[in-house]
Amino acid sequence: MTSYFEEVLASEDLRFQAALAKANALYHQGTRGAHFEDEVRAIIRNFLPATYVCQDVLLAPAADATKQLDLVVHSRLVPPVFEQGQLPIELITIAGEIKTRLRDKKEIRLTATKLADAAVRSPRREAIPFFILAGSLKKDLQDHARWLAELVAFVTSASPPWPLWSAAFSFDQRSPISALRVTVSSPIRAVTTAGDVLEGVVTIPTEQLSPSAVCYLWIWAAIYTADTVHGMDFRFMRDALRHLCTKEEGLEVLFRPDGDIGEMLPRRVSLLLPEDEAARTIYAPVEKPVLDSSECIPAVEDLRETKRVHGGRKVVLITLGSWVDEPDSWDESAWGGSATATRRGYGYYSGMTQEDLLNACRLFWRFNPKSTTWSGIDYAVVAHDGRTRAAVRLDGFIGPFWGRHGFRGHVVTDPALVRELVGREVPRRQNPITTIEL
Repeated sequence: MTSYFEEVLASEDLRFQAALAKANALYHQGTRGAHFEDEVRAIIRNFLPATYVCQDVLLAPAADATKQLDLVVHSRLVPPVFEQGQLPIELITIAGEIKTRLRDKKEIRLTATKLADAAVRSPRREAIPFFILAGSLKKDLQDHARWLAELVAFVTSASPPWPLWSAAFSFDQRSPISALRVTVSSPIRAVTTAGDVLEGVVTIPTEQLSPSAVCYLWIWAAIYTADTVHGMDFRFMRDALRHLCTKEEGLEVLFRPDGDIGEMLPRRVSLLLPEDEAARTIYAPVEKPVLDSSECIPAVEDLRETKRVHGGRKVVLITLGSWVDEPDSWDESAWGGSATATRRGYGYYSGMTQEDLLNACRLFWRFNPKSTTWSGIDYAVVAHDGRTRAAVRLDGFIGPFWGRHGFRGHVVTDPALVRELVGREVPRRQNPITTIEL
């Protein structure tokens, strides 16, 4: 039986399709796109929390990254000085492209690249939620799901300078569909019945969940994940999603794994929102680290460890302050690492990459790894602002470097360990590296 929640959101599909039909009926082709954009922004405004607005803006100049954006979601608290149709990237919560007919992947990729380039030159610390909304897709398409998944993957691969959370929503009457880039840290996560968190792109047909419903959920989740001050209540949506994903034992989706250009894989998944327990896991590793071959470490945790319940596990507590851009380099070849290891800064920021997180938390600390204080400890937790943000498996101490030490390791992704160690409140200690029992 379809819930009221699903029925209300699915009815928005008709509004998007009516807006497209009205735009296509216009005599002057040059005005069709602008009319459709106006209609879409009006619909999206109804999706937003009251404290946010939606409009088209010019991305404020940042080197050569000037760009007119079809749709931007930002807080109502934006200073008046920025109300003249321009916004810097650090004040943009969500960016979007609107197309009456989506044909060209390269044009979308160019927008993503300009957003990433602007973020690199700005004080922004969070990943950029970026979505594409299409009234219809190119006429000659035979496989809408594959094409949309390839578009989302193509957009993500275009932004190495800065992480993007990407999504696409097509209201093409031939095959309405949604495509989401999902990871352990994306605004919406996709988890299989076996408990695996998918890394790649999932496409959701309208028979499972309408594009309007997915778009609505994704926008709220992106706002909640990207902005530091939330003030939003997810309980209703969380309960609705749980009902949706359990009544048929999950959603039937097609999955395109990262780096895979082969067949789309059928999967049955549940969707997680940021307030779900398992969704508090992760620090947002949109990019996987590029490791030296000598640094390759197995990423599978000991399954015996995942059975431990809360309480009694001794871990290293590493407290990070706010992010500081300060490039550094060092030689850890004596411990099997790279002779030219580098990092671009230290501290914590929301949406930080896996490489930034590891290099910020594992070096350089004033402690004695030979002391009994540190013996028998397998994991470290990374805390910021009184809450653990990620967990790291320790694979050996290294140093000294100028009288300081560090460790080698990898970020924990095992769901049971993440639930145990991440999202926990911890004391705000003056010593940035110490031990604690969780």
